[in-house]
This record gives sequence, structure tokens and C-alpha cells, in this order.
Amino acid sequence: MNNTLIKNKRMLFFIIFLYILYFPLGAEAILTVVPSDAGGYAFDISSSSLASGAGSDFQNTFVSNTAAERLYISDTSGTEEAWSVYIKKSDNYWDDDLVLSAYVSSIGSGEGTVETTGDYQEITDANAVFFTGTGDRDSLTVQFKIRGISISTIEKENYSTEIVYTLADTQ
Repeated sequence: MNNTLIKNKRMLFFIIFLYILYFPLGAEAILTVVPSDAGGYAFDISSSSLASGAGSDFQNTFVSNTAAERLYISDTSGTEEAWSVYIKKSDNYWDDDLVLSAYVSSIGSGEGTVETTGDYQEITDANAVFFTGTGDRDSLTVQFKIRGISISTIEKENYSTEIVYTLADTQ
């Protein structure tokens, strides 16, 4: 089977539609999400993604750039105001064999603090704490990872899901 045929049969696109979301924290705090690419981040998986060339399966894991998204938390009441950022996905068209994870690749800067798990966290359809902190923070970066892509189990489709962040006051 030649590379062009594999590319045409097995090209998968994963588009994460990103929103700029504002959620109140206390009186006026906001969370702003800025994708690195207008319209969302896409994993482009084609014949060049094959583990060992023609006739082989796709590589097991695909990782975005380290700053696929930037998050900003602003207008808190100060460094003592505690908050949590929750993450979940809302599938447009998704296969259950695909596992999407997110990782806080940089805690950015600011007068507040940030605590993360320090590892990738699977994103599910249910809200889960992604990271916590206090006060204002600038330029936290998020990296994505996807696994479960296989020629034998995933149909050739365009799969997409929306990543939803929620900022909540924890005081």
C-alpha cells in the first residue's frame, strides 16, 4: 500500500475548538483562554505519522506544542483569593478509544501562586480540577497529548471536541 493511499484513507484531524471564557470569581475575576492558533489546535495525522512507514500503524502518542493555549487569570481581589480551574471536554464527534490529556507546561507569572499535578491529566466529559492557585496569573501554558489512534480501530474521520475551562472561587 503506498503512502498516498494510506494518507487518503487514514488522515485524521483532531480539532479542539477553544473559547475565550469569562467566569466570575468573587466580584470580577476572569479567566481568559488564548489558543496558539486561531480556531483551535489541530493534530494533523497522516501517512507521515506512521511508526515505521507504509504498512505500519500510527505512532502511539501525539503531543501538541508546549504552549497550545495560554491562560490568564486576572482581576482577582489579591494574592489571598484562592481559585480552582476545572477542565472537561464536550465532544462534537469523538471516538471512545481516543484519550485526550492536558498538562500545565508553564505556570506563567504573576503575584499569585499555582499548584498543578506536574503531569498530564486525562480530560473527560466531567469537570475535574486541572490546577489551583491564588491571585492573578499571566501566561500559564497548556500542552495537549492524544493517544489511542490506530489504523485497526479508528475510522477515517474528522474528530473534534471542545475543551471547557471553568474558574471557580474556592474561598
